[in-house]
Amino acid sequence: MAEDSDALQARANGVFRVESDRHEKGAAMRLIAAEAKATEDKTARLRKLREERDALAPPVPAKTARPARKQAARK
Repeated sequence: MAEDSDALQARANGVFRVESDRHEKGAAMRLIAAEAKATEDKTARLRKLREERDALAPPVPAKTARPARKQAARK
């Protein structure tokens, strides 16, 4: 009977989680938010560097379109 009671206690503890899990979830959310912010900061830095690089480089002239060739009429 004591074994049944221990099994029931273990099952109840699994169903009703302890508050310490909530602390871990908060820490995980902070880690995710920190990683997202780091990614945004890195993206902004790289975008700024790319824009500076492109501003210094002369623009590449666009290719002019060649006129279409007329095909000879077939007989």
